Amino acid sequence: MRTSWKTWIVALAAAVVGGILTVPTAVSAAGPLSNPSAEHDFGCTGAKATIQVTWIASDEVSVHWRLEDTTSAYGRHPVLRIAAQGPSGTAPYIFGNGHAYYVLEGGMGSSHSGIKLGWNPSDVTVVNHLRVSVQNGTSQQEVDCQITKNIYNWSKMAYGLAKNKIGAEYVRGTEGPDTYDCSGLVYASYNPITNSPGWPVRTADAMFDWARTHDDGGKFYAKRITSAADLQFGDLIFFNFDDGSDTYAGHVGFHAGDGKILDAEGPARSDGVSIRSQGLGSAVGMFRIIGIATV
Repeated sequence: MRTSWKTWIVALAAAVVGGILTVPTAVSAAGPLSNPSAEHDFGCTGAKATIQVTWIASDEVSVHWRLEDTTSAYGRHPVLRIAAQGPSGTAPYIFGNGHAYYVLEGGMGSSHSGIKLGWNPSDVTVVNHLRVSVQNGTSQQEVDCQITKNIYNWSKMAYGLAKNKIGAEYVRGTEGPDTYDCSGLVYASYNPITNSPGWPVRTADAMFDWARTHDDGGKFYAKRITSAADLQFGDLIFFNFDDGSDTYAGHVGFHAGDGKILDAEGPARSDGVSIRSQGLGSAVGMFRIIGIATV
């Protein structure tokens, strides 16, 4: 089907952002992600976006989006922009289309969706967060509603920092830089991340209690993982090797795939920080640390 010149003019106008001209990216018919790291809905008068994010690594992400016009009364086209940014937020990374963001223009009263799999821009070392913006009109139309959120990549970044500490010695009550206990490794791996508020608690049991009670979608919160099949690299697994109680955790480690965890072991094995096999029979909880904030 041919596209009318009027449609191209509207699309071209929608793509003028910050002095950069970008042709709206063609949307994909691919379905949503099967096991996303997180899913978020962004509401804006006349426009709604659903964003699924799967953090693959500290420098790689898959994104599925859906944009819909929630009312045709405005006579406008809702617009969604997605950009990936480093820790400072000053140097956006580039999508495969050669631009710093996708511009996805929705039709009035309709919905559009698209997907970007395994996005790993060249020369990128860390994707700290995605910046997602939804507005109820193009740049050339009146826009009276816009919402922008940052979706943070904390779990994979923390996991990467923890892997850098492999080989360090275990010493109870320490959090680096040369020795760690189990919760000290988690604490020291999250706290240096730019934009992360850091763990407000220090011990494995306190972290477990915090994760169980902070699942309300704040900037720094925990998503409970109920099936081992849904675990992703970097998810935190809490264990009780002592009395079998499911309300106490004496140990914590990062999920490392294939039935293994990355953790700092105690004196019983004296392996220090390492990746090792660990069954989940003594696990009392599995959580993914999520970050999202309104800009």
